[in-house]
Amino acid sequence: MLKEMFRKGLLIFFGVDSPEEMKKKGLVLSAAVPAIKWVDWVLVGATATAVGFLKNQGFPEWGIFLILWVTNMALSASVVIAAEKTSLDLTLMEALRRLIDAAIEKSRVTGLMLESVVLIRLLLWDGADQFVIFLKRRIPNFRLLAVVFVMASAIQMAVWTVLYGLGYDNFSDLFRHLFFH
Repeated sequence: MLKEMFRKGLLIFFGVDSPEEMKKKGLVLSAAVPAIKWVDWVLVGATATAVGFLKNQGFPEWGIFLILWVTNMALSASVVIAAEKTSLDLTLMEALRRLIDAAIEKSRVTGLMLESVVLIRLLLWDGADQFVIFLKRRIPNFRLLAVVFVMASAIQMAVWTVLYGLGYDNFSDLFRHLFFH
């Protein structure tokens, strides 16, 4: 029984009808997904470095936000386009959407609670690309989805600008206190 539930869950996750299709998709994703996650973490480090550099150069917070926002939209748009062109669920958001939809079918309240938690995480951490990929079945209108994309990117970069800025300020203060006090 548990094995059958797990198998059905994986079929929903991969969006396939047979174990053979699941294996093929799983092999492709087993290489692609870690590469995407690695790039995400490199970008997190690059963003933190850029914020530190820009703050050190005296850039105003709004200027840092604009730089991060434009860069984030360009990178996120490239992920969305790549996912669309390759038909690969590189971010696993389509898979997560299928699981959430299945949960909503079983229990609307539980499914919507799960969806809310996922949307908050996507908005604050994972980014506009994953946010719109997750929502594209709910928002089939391209223009509205584009507006959601721009707003999601703005919200995420506003949060990141503040957090990275605080991190830089605290690290700078600690460094000065330890070595130049």
